[in-house]
Amino acid sequence: MLGVENVGAGPASDVKLSLQPDFALRPGTMLSEAGLFQHGIRYLGPKQRISTFLTSMIDQVAEIEKPDGKFRFTVSAKYRDMLGKEHTAECPIDFLQFLGLTRIGTPALRSIADDMEKLRRSVANLETGWKRLRVETYTARDREEERAALGRV
Repeated sequence: MLGVENVGAGPASDVKLSLQPDFALRPGTMLSEAGLFQHGIRYLGPKQRISTFLTSMIDQVAEIEKPDGKFRFTVSAKYRDMLGKEHTAECPIDFLQFLGLTRIGTPALRSIADDMEKLRRSVANLETGWKRLRVETYTARDREEERAALGRV
């Protein structure tokens, strides 16, 4: 994931992002073409974060280990504070530090997406009649007999 966050206590405006060298998101599509880099961010409130999927590192160990590979670049940001003063910041990105890291368990968003898919399938099965809903009905007489059997009147 690539995240841009205002870690300050005040707003940041006219945020302009650039990177060196450019990063290939997929063949023919560069990170510099994304809206964050092309158009900037007009306003970023205190603690506000914008993030997007950047890339998958699966089966890319050889590329990550290259000293001049695509997995090493620097993102630069220029922005104005609430008084209009311009600031700059640079963030070097190096994927080498993430080699060998794994995650135990399912990420929360993935778990939510999976549960939503199960719910969607269940509703679709009911809509199409693929699965039938089992319904048991009780009448007032059934409830009276049940109470009597339990010793309640």
